[in-house]
Amino acid sequence: MTNRIEKLTLKNFKGAAGKTTIDFDKTRTITVLFGENGTGKSSIVDAVDFVCNETFGSLEDRSVGHRQADYTFTLGSSIDKLEVELITPSGTWVGKIGKRSKPTVIGPRDRPKARILRRSTILNIVMAEPGKKYEALRDFIEVPACNKNEIALRKAIESENEAYDKASAAVTDARVALEKLWTLEGKPDTGYVDWARRKTTEPKHELAKSIAERKKVLDATSACKTAKSYLDEETTSYNTLVEDKKKAELEFDASTAAMGAEINILIKLLHDAQSYLTKVKDTTSCPVCEQPVVPDKLKTRLAERLQAMKDNVELKKKVDTASQKADEQGAVIKAAQDTFRKKVAKLADVCFSTTAPEITAGIVSKLVEFWS
Repeated sequence: MTNRIEKLTLKNFKGAAGKTTIDFDKTRTITVLFGENGTGKSSIVDAVDFVCNETFGSLEDRSVGHRQADYTFTLGSSIDKLEVELITPSGTWVGKIGKRSKPTVIGPRDRPKARILRRSTILNIVMAEPGKKYEALRDFIEVPACNKNEIALRKAIESENEAYDKASAAVTDARVALEKLWTLEGKPDTGYVDWARRKTTEPKHELAKSIAERKKVLDATSACKTAKSYLDEETTSYNTLVEDKKKAELEFDASTAAMGAEINILIKLLHDAQSYLTKVKDTTSCPVCEQPVVPDKLKTRLAERLQAMKDNVELKKKVDTASQKADEQGAVIKAAQDTFRKKVAKLADVCFSTTAPEITAGIVSKLVEFWS
């Protein structure tokens, strides 16, 4: 035992005037102090308590006022001369009266443990109720293994309680889910538990087939929803482009109202003529009336006329662009509609080919609703 006391030295501590050293037998597991009253037994025990626990020992249980330190040093000495030295194989500890008149110990961290069983403590143990005697004794019994086992047992109980709570919650959730499935099945048998038991006795291949059928329906339904969502988005875009086209046409009509309905034809004709002259650079005659022309002058005149109608030309371009976008979006809509029709047809095929009662019953219900 590395913390057995080997030597205890008292200097001006209680009844030990001057310096008193006590050497303990290292070969003995028990040390007995005996003597008549007033021979210093309590002083030795209090010195151990002073160093190991930093208390005033037997004075703790007596009403001596707030200055217990005044009753600790030897009569005729002074508080600054009091000193207790305790030596074990692990080190040396020295106790004195420090600030605020409290015991102060200097030495290594692993100070020896000391449990002092005094008369008052024994009386408390004797007088304690049977169920509380262990509480009164526990500080004097070294039961690290028991404490460790008790902590482990407490943790095990907490873990089991937590697992039980989780299992109970899982059972409740499972019952709720099972009852929902039973309701979707049309509430067969006498209850969802009996129905579940019967279902568990069915061949696994039948169950796998039933799951596969329902998965096909779910996948086909999901595909329909995705196609419908895409169709709705593209339809919204198409409607926006159609509105843009109408606005552009209204602006163009308002701008060219005074020029007559032929303005569209005229603008197109001028643009076509420009394009022709760009491609056929050496022409000397008009391609329409075959009259002689000067190409450069004709190009200049075409540019002047189009410049004079610049606003109308820009509005015409806006109309053409809006029309083109609306037409392109219309093609996208048509493709999306075709895809949606195919997905719906696929869903219908899957639903009519399944044997799942909740699905077939739903189809019949919808058909009756449709034809009624």
